[in-house]
Amino acid sequence: MNRLERIWTKLGAERVLPFVRKLLIAVIGTTVVLLGLLVLFLPGPGLLIILLGLGILAIEFVWARRLVQQARIWVQNITRSQKKGDS
Repeated sequence: MNRLERIWTKLGAERVLPFVRKLLIAVIGTTVVLLGLLVLFLPGPGLLIILLGLGILAIEFVWARRLVQQARIWVQNITRSQKKGDS
């Protein structure tokens, strides 16, 4: 169980109807992703906010989990290539 799911359980949210939980997560996650997209054009950490929103969406949605996994692989590849370039 990941950290967000543990927090969700401590809050007693497992008693909430599954549809309401899914809807709540979808609204919060989408809002954070949209905020991140807005911050891409303003000063701020837009990509990090987008990834945070995708992490929230990944609690309930498989497609978001896949995107987060792809982002992790992408970041690992970039850091490996940077380390090779520094050597």
